[in-house]
Amino acid sequence: MGQFNWAVTYQKEHPDEKVGVITYKSLVEDDSIRSLFDPDTTFGYWWNDDRATNTFYDAGVTTLICIGVPIPNLSATAAEVEKGNGDIRTVYVARPYGPRKEDGTRDFIICKDTEDPILRHALWYKRSATMIQTAGRLRSIQQPDKQFKLIMMDNVPLPFEVDTMIEVSEKDKQDNQRV
Repeated sequence: MGQFNWAVTYQKEHPDEKVGVITYKSLVEDDSIRSLFDPDTTFGYWWNDDRATNTFYDAGVTTLICIGVPIPNLSATAAEVEKGNGDIRTVYVARPYGPRKEDGTRDFIICKDTEDPILRHALWYKRSATMIQTAGRLRSIQQPDKQFKLIMMDNVPLPFEVDTMIEVSEKDKQDNQRV
């Protein structure tokens, strides 16, 4: 919840900015999370609102906060790169999930991954392409007189240059979470 708390605080500290949030579908549909934000916040989720949509542009969003990164479906990507023979060398990886607890422990989720270098590259490419597409959702090129912000909150390398990288908080610094 640390990233959501930061985003909510950001929105309250910048009332002159129209904020949009893109994250995972299950979180967008969670009323307890949506209720943290101003009622006029525009929400979207990965693989639905990250390309070929004007959802954020039509709502007048000037700051788009991306929480988490798009995670491509392993089996669908394998089929796209013609690894449909079932030999995708599936492995399961435990990845940290959420902030550290007060006692210093963390929750982990088990993620399906692959050892196949071609498939790993395809997954990276799809994630990167989606992040780049998301940056275009504000349609800033159509509004050269306005200033826009794209805030991507996660600890993965971005597929484009950034002007500023800031640490969200001391607690998030421990978790290696960056904006």
